[in-house]
Amino acid sequence: MEKRILSGPKPTQPLGNGSIGQHFFNELKKFENLSACMTDLELGRSISYRELLKTTCRLATCLTRNGFGVGTMLSVFSENSIYYMQPVLAAWYVGITVAPVNPNYTDREIIHVFMISKPQIVFCSKRSLPKIVKLKQKLPFIKKIITLDGCTDTEHSETLNNFIERFSNENCSLEMYALSELDRNKHVSLVLCSSGTTGFPKGVMLTEKNMMIRYNQFVDPQCMFGRDLRPGDAVINYLPFFHGYGFSILLGYLIMGLHVFIMESYKEDLLLKFLEKFQVKSLCVVPSILISLAKKETLNDRSLSKLNEVVYGAAPTSKQIVVQAKQRFQIQEMRSGYGLTEGTIVSISTPLGCVKYSSVGKLLPFVDAKIVDIVTQEPLGPNRTGELCIKGDTVMKGYMGNAKATEDTIDRDGWLHTGDMAYYDTEEYFYIVDRLKELIKYKGFQVAPAELEALLLEYPGIKEVAVVGKPDLLAGELPTAFIVTDVGANISEKGVQDYVKANASREKQLRGGIFFVDYIPKNATGKISRKDLRKMLATTSKL
Repeated sequence: MEKRILSGPKPTQPLGNGSIGQHFFNELKKFENLSACMTDLELGRSISYRELLKTTCRLATCLTRNGFGVGTMLSVFSENSIYYMQPVLAAWYVGITVAPVNPNYTDREIIHVFMISKPQIVFCSKRSLPKIVKLKQKLPFIKKIITLDGCTDTEHSETLNNFIERFSNENCSLEMYALSELDRNKHVSLVLCSSGTTGFPKGVMLTEKNMMIRYNQFVDPQCMFGRDLRPGDAVINYLPFFHGYGFSILLGYLIMGLHVFIMESYKEDLLLKFLEKFQVKSLCVVPSILISLAKKETLNDRSLSKLNEVVYGAAPTSKQIVVQAKQRFQIQEMRSGYGLTEGTIVSISTPLGCVKYSSVGKLLPFVDAKIVDIVTQEPLGPNRTGELCIKGDTVMKGYMGNAKATEDTIDRDGWLHTGDMAYYDTEEYFYIVDRLKELIKYKGFQVAPAELEALLLEYPGIKEVAVVGKPDLLAGELPTAFIVTDVGANISEKGVQDYVKANASREKQLRGGIFFVDYIPKNATGKISRKDLRKMLATTSKL
C-alpha cells in the first residue's frame, strides 16, 4: 500500500495479444467439438459451439460485404435468447462497436440512447421490431434492421438467416479474419448504457483493452467465479444481456466452454426446477432475487447438493440476507461482486473461503483504489469512510458524446469517482456504505438508506424495503420507508417505528413515515429505483 492507495494482486497470466474479437474466436474454437453451447430453457432450442462459430464467421462476412466494419456502430435490441451473442461476436471479429439496448425502454428512452450511439445496423427480436420500425423516421442513421428470430422478411427488416444466406457461403472457412490494426487503448468495442438511476442513461465506452482485462480476470484462479466448473457443465443465465452483469457473465461462460441454459426473463419456480434437474454448481443472482430465495421455505425441499457457490452483485446486500441464503442453500461459498459499468463491470470480488459477509471483497488484478474524503479529496486510511475511487486499465474511455459528464467522473489524474461511500479494513477488504448521492441528509447527519434497509429486513414479515429521503424545509430530508410485506403478515406502522427506535440512533428514525406498498420499483438488475420512489413521495396524498 503506497500513500493510502491499494492495488489488486498481479494477474496469474499476462494479457493476451490482439483484439477482443480474436480472443473470443480463439477461445470458442477450443470447444467446437462440444455438443451443446446454449439452450433456450423454455423453448428447448439449442446451438452447439461449432454452430456458433460457423454462424458468427458467416455473419462477420455478411457485415463486411455490406460495408460495415471498423467505425460502424451495431446495436442489439432484444430480449435474452440463444441468438443474442451472434451479432456481438461477429461484430467484434471485424472491429465493429456493439451497443446493446434495453428492449423494455419507452419510446423516449429508446430515442435518447440511440441518439448517443447512432447505430447503422440494428439486430432485434421479432417482438421488439415494431418499436424500431415505429421510431425509424426519427433515427435516420439506421440503415439496416435484422430480426434474430424472425421467420420472414418484412418491408423494413430481413431475418438473420436470410441475411446470412444472401451474403455468405455455406462453406465459409472457420478461420480468423485479418483485422485492421486496432489501438486497444482507444478503439471502443462496447458501449453499455449506465444504469440511469439518477437520470437518463449515458453511453459508457469500453475499449478493446478494457474488455481483454475483464476476461483475463474472469478466468484468473485468484478471483474467478465457478472454479469447480468444467467444459460442458450446465449453468443458468436469466440476467438481462443488455446490462453489463448479464452480458459479461454470458460471454465468460462461453469462454469456459459451459452449456448455458438461457431464460428470457427470471421465473423463480423455473429456476429452482432446473437448478435441481441439471445439478448446477454455480449461480449468479441479484440482491432482490437473493432475498426472495433466502426467505423461501420450500428451498430446503429441493435437491441442490451440487450447488456450491452463489454469486451476488449489482446492488447492496445485507449480511443478514447473505447468511440466511447460505443456510437456506446449505452451501459453502457466498461470493459478492462489486463494480460499475464505468469500471468495466467488476472491480472487487469476494475471495474463496471469505466469511466477511458485510464486505464486497478485495480488489481484482489490474485495479487500484483509494477512499477519499468527500470535502478535501485526501486519501483516507483503513476504517474511514469516504468516496471510493478506482484507477487502472479497467476505467472506461468515457461517456460517448458527453465530455462534461466524463470530466465530472474521471479526474485529471485518471481516478474514476464511483459515487459510492465506502471504507476498507486492515486486511484490505472493502465495504460499501451507500451511494454518495443517495445518502439522506438529516439536520447535517448522513443517513445511509442501505443500513436502514438491512435493519428493516430483519423485522418479521417484511419481504422487501426501500428507504429514501423526504424533502423537509427544517431538517433537509426525513428518512422514509416503503415496505412490501410477506403474504398474510400483520405489520403495523407503530410496530416498525418502535423497532427502529430500539435499534437505530436518533437521526436514523423514520420521521418521513412508512408506506406499505405492493412492490418496490427496480431497474433490470434489481437495483432500487429511488427516483421512482421520490416521485411516489411527491404525488402521494398522505404527504
